[in-house]
Amino acid sequence: MQPLDYIVIAGYLLGLLTIGAVLTKRAGRSGDDYFLANRGTPWWALGASGMSSNLDVAGTVTIIALVYQFGIQGFFVEMRGGVVLPIAVWLAFMGKWHRRSQVTTTAEWMVLRFGQGEQGKVARYTAALTYLVITVLMVTFFLTAAAKFVAQFIGGVDPTLAA
Repeated sequence: MQPLDYIVIAGYLLGLLTIGAVLTKRAGRSGDDYFLANRGTPWWALGASGMSSNLDVAGTVTIIALVYQFGIQGFFVEMRGGVVLPIAVWLAFMGKWHRRSQVTTTAEWMVLRFGQGEQGKVARYTAALTYLVITVLMVTFFLTAAAKFVAQFIGGVDPTLAA
């Protein structure tokens, strides 16, 4: 690399650190500042944020698995129901819904929707249990995938045993 390359990289890293320091100070004022940008984010940015959370490595791995299993039809299955429709819903509806509801968490939404009584408690416990189960399954999925991936690079390890 040339000296100019190092200067560009150093400038980029310095810019990132500066932006991070400014935003950390701003976000540290309150929970609303940290989680919701002081409720100042426009609805379309909330929708785009929700949409972007659907575009991660799990989606890519899912598409690869479907194509492997079903051929090119697997790609169309994922595009029709796995990516395109949720993204459209997030962009069109969820951003405005989140802005109008004024809730931060699923538990707050359950109180807003079902109240403080018995129905609200059941809804909050059900949501918490659902998130717990989904999180355990996701961690299991990613650890299994990582084990199979790493097994490809470690000599003498059968990747089918990494499950």
